Amino acid sequence: MSKEQKAKVTIILIAIFLAGAIAGGFVVSSFTSRGRPPGFGNLSERQLNRMTGVLELTEDQIARIKPIVEEVSENVRSVRHESMAEFARIYNDMEKRVIAELTPEQTEIFEAHQKERRHRAENMLKQRRGPGRMEDDGPRHGPP
Repeated sequence: MSKEQKAKVTIILIAIFLAGAIAGGFVVSSFTSRGRPPGFGNLSERQLNRMTGVLELTEDQIARIKPIVEEVSENVRSVRHESMAEFARIYNDMEKRVIAELTPEQTEIFEAHQKERRHRAENMLKQRRGPGRMEDDGPRHGPP
């Protein structure tokens, strides 16, 4: 393998590492700011409880505001799932483009690295989906 090829592989692997680090940073940030992963629990219920406490809503106001908050919560959930699916599509496209630039030996190494990364990500999601995961949060989408 030439020095140019080694440099290209190194740059590609660094880019992949940085993409994972950035995505992981967002997850860690959400844990530290809220103490739980995004989507944990019922968003509309949490939002309504927060409003009720801060604004001292009456029962009548709660009854009128609750459907609004539930509708928005469902829209947010839908957008989150769509964006995660789009992230997975973009990431998969990047992998295909990277593989097209690699030698067969590099492709083997790259695919083994990606398989290990997926395995770690799946284990991490299994741990996070423990007690407290609400059914209405729907499935998670992400890079396979």
